[in-house]
Amino acid sequence: MKPPKSVEDLASRLTSAATAPLQVLPPAAEVPLEDGPKKPATLRRGRADKPKAETLGINLRPTRALYERYLALAADRSRANGRMVSPQQIMLEVLERART
Repeated sequence: MKPPKSVEDLASRLTSAATAPLQVLPPAAEVPLEDGPKKPATLRRGRADKPKAETLGINLRPTRALYERYLALAADRSRANGRMVSPQQIMLEVLERART
């Protein structure tokens, strides 16, 4: 275990740090990043045959009653289609219909 430092030692270190000149770093434009432009990612990880969708992730906070309505609609559609449909997919469809 390290022995505790004295207040005088700490005060002297703080004083020397405060009076020391600041180190000036080169501007970001002068720092080389890489060798040429990068190719944008167009494929999902693990799925080389499917291009990445042009979407953004957002957070929605619907009321509990509204979410339960979307959940019930999603469950009905999942049973009818035989595949999973999420409440978020239903929300997006409703928003898309409202836009037109």
